[in-house]
Amino acid sequence: MFRNDPDRDWERFGAEDPYYSMVNTEKYRTHLLDDARIEEVLQTGESTVAHFLEVVEREFGSFPRGSALEFGCGVGRLVLPLARHYRKVTGIDISPSMLREAARNIERKGLENVELAPADDTLSQVEGEFDLVLSYLVLQHVPVRRGERVIRTLVSRVRAGGILALHVTVARSTPRWRQAIHVLRRNFFPLHVAGNLLSGMRWNEPMMQSHLYDLQRVRTCIEAAGLGEIVELPVQHTDHVGVMMFARRPQ
Repeated sequence: MFRNDPDRDWERFGAEDPYYSMVNTEKYRTHLLDDARIEEVLQTGESTVAHFLEVVEREFGSFPRGSALEFGCGVGRLVLPLARHYRKVTGIDISPSMLREAARNIERKGLENVELAPADDTLSQVEGEFDLVLSYLVLQHVPVRRGERVIRTLVSRVRAGGILALHVTVARSTPRWRQAIHVLRRNFFPLHVAGNLLSGMRWNEPMMQSHLYDLQRVRTCIEAAGLGEIVELPVQHTDHVGVMMFARRPQ
């Protein structure tokens, strides 16, 4: 009862501050939102998807664009632009509130080739394989042992000739003492409450957990599943150092 629960916290973000949780910028708190600011958040997905597809085409040549799966779709920031590049897109998320907000955005955009489903560690609510399996800025919020199980499942859903696009966080640029405090806060809820109060936040502000992955273990998982050469690009997001990994399953 004293530990922070990442699933519960993510649902609270979905219910209370879905757009803030996407970009971690104060002006996107729910009480400050208007249609223009919502659109600003959604537009950040346009450039992200365009960049990823450009990297895939440059590194692997032409690739099929039948179906795409995004693990951790949130409010639909990446699902929306993906829907213009793929015939069918599936977005999944652990938070029912996030899925409801994503559904509203899909309806506002008039998209008919997107479906949403609840996420779990085995993707039990999703059938089949996909031409693109994507997860970006998500797995760092998932405890590593659990996240590695999710990665194995995601890799297994890449169709022959399809692409895996996977982001993991591998280091932090913050001092070690701050990293140690983060670990303590996520494992002892009263300390998290104290940290919120000292930071001028609500005492019960949910925690956005941050976990570091062993890059070689992730590589081994991808290679063991039979995907080809892995292309890795560095990603700096706030104080997190990550790697975006791209790989293609041979035909």
